[in-house]
Amino acid sequence: HAATGTWMVSAGAGLMQGVLGGPGWEALTGDFDGDGVSDPALYHGVSGSWMIYLVGTQELLRGQLGGPDYRPVAGDFDGDGVWDVGVYRSDGRWFLVALDGREILWNWSWGGGSWQPVR
Repeated sequence: HAATGTWMVSAGAGLMQGVLGGPGWEALTGDFDGDGVSDPALYHGVSGSWMIYLVGTQELLRGQLGGPDYRPVAGDFDGDGVWDVGVYRSDGRWFLVALDGREILWNWSWGGGSWQPVR
C-alpha cells in the first residue's frame, strides 16, 4: 500500500505484514542475499534512497544510488547468484552496483530519453 508503506508477503503457509517505505517509494523484488527467496526492495526517486529487506535474516539494508530522473533496476548483473541494484537515467546512462559496493557498470550509455529499463 503505497500511501502507508504497508507490505503483505505470503511466506509459505503464513502471511507477513509490515511497514516499509511510504509515499514516493517504488517497489521491486529480487533475491538480494542469494538464499533463493525473493526480498522486497524500495527505491525513493527524489532522494535516491534504497531499502532492501532480507526476509531470511530480517535484516534491513539501506543505501544511496540515483535521484530525480533515474529509474530503479534490480537483477543479478554480475552472475554471482545475488541480485544487485542499479539505476537508469533518462539520458540513457546506467549505473549498476553490487550490494557489497563493487561497481559492476558505471556511467554506461545504452538507450535514451524515450526508453524504459526492464525491471
